[in-house]
Amino acid sequence: MAKADNKKRTQNDGQPTSASIDLTADERAAKGRALRDDVPRSSQSGWRPADNRRDPVALLEESNARRLLELVPIRFGRMSASPFAFYRGAAAIMAADLATAPTSGIRVQSCGDAHLMNFGGFATPERNIIFDINDLDETLPAPFEWDLKRLTSSIVIAADHLALPRSDAARVATDSVREYRERMYNYAGMRALDVWYDRIDLQKYEDRSGDPKVVEAARKRLGERIAAERPKSTPDHLYPKFVAEEGLHPRIKDEPPLIFHPSEEQAPGLSSGYEEAIARYRESLADHTRCCSTASIFSIWPSRLSASAVSARCAPCHCSWQRTTTRCSCR
Repeated sequence: MAKADNKKRTQNDGQPTSASIDLTADERAAKGRALRDDVPRSSQSGWRPADNRRDPVALLEESNARRLLELVPIRFGRMSASPFAFYRGAAAIMAADLATAPTSGIRVQSCGDAHLMNFGGFATPERNIIFDINDLDETLPAPFEWDLKRLTSSIVIAADHLALPRSDAARVATDSVREYRERMYNYAGMRALDVWYDRIDLQKYEDRSGDPKVVEAARKRLGERIAAERPKSTPDHLYPKFVAEEGLHPRIKDEPPLIFHPSEEQAPGLSSGYEEAIARYRESLADHTRCCSTASIFSIWPSRLSASAVSARCAPCHCSWQRTTTRCSCR
């Protein structure tokens, strides 16, 4: 009964209870260790297919029901390029397997698809380059173990694809899990604002090996990559690449078959749906924050280019709005 009560207190859809918020860092740590009675760490050391495991091919075919069918062959073609490409596009299969795996009951706002390629560098307003997750369109409350297993599995698969020694793959995967554990341990003793503002600064990169030659080579490689990518993140670089001026209004360039403006038959209600969504969002804002009070949609198009997202029914829009003397543009 005590175990059942303990598990019930921890499974709360990712939202901390008032009791957990009031606990000290040491009390939270003790509570976490107590969860090992229900789910020991050894239960996470391997994976065994469930007796009623669903057919992976059937899961992929089922996921196509929500996609643009004419683009599905392109998606499968990209997935067939390598084991890693298949792994990226087969998130539904791993999600089904993880759903039957043991978890501690600690839920977080997970990334939802935390594989290796969904991390990258970003420029901050202070012109620093930080490292973080770059894909959050599948975020949801879930056991913390899911993101961690998705990430470490992708490391091993990528290393195998690059023909790296298995010992290197095991070392990097182990280092990743260790880094996660140590970061969580440190965060548990920090103030909420300190955790919020913590960041991984790529310009202060340090290699855990401590080998000066490795650190220097990595920093040089990273510096060259940052210098090459920095101009590409500016509006002056991106705007003419993706947008064409047609009369008085800009319009996203078509690059079929992946980027195109759908007809009403292909996407019924798409334009009106965006207009209604913007109107509802505008009404939810306080008066002084209604920057999009005169928003105009210029262009809507389906555009998903990764192996996992090709053919997905997702349509970004390019809009512009005018408020007093300030003109803004966003995608």
